[in-house]
Amino acid sequence: MPRRYDIQKDPDELWTVYDKFTGWPAELDGLVLTGLSVRVAKKFGGMLNLRDHIDRMAKGEYLGGRRLLNWSPRL
Repeated sequence: MPRRYDIQKDPDELWTVYDKFTGWPAELDGLVLTGLSVRVAKKFGGMLNLRDHIDRMAKGEYLGGRRLLNWSPRL
């Protein structure tokens, strides 16, 4: 699974979470994720990657195209 979000160090020694698919800084609820400590940037990046992974699973982008919500175990 490709990770959509990563962090990079800015010239001012602070960190930005960016979207690797668009190249733009990531946003969360309208907040642009720039000017962060490395610890906070890693936390936000991990959270956004998890949310992206869950969204893709729900859309059926994994499991060979089968939708996760339609899956049921064989009994």
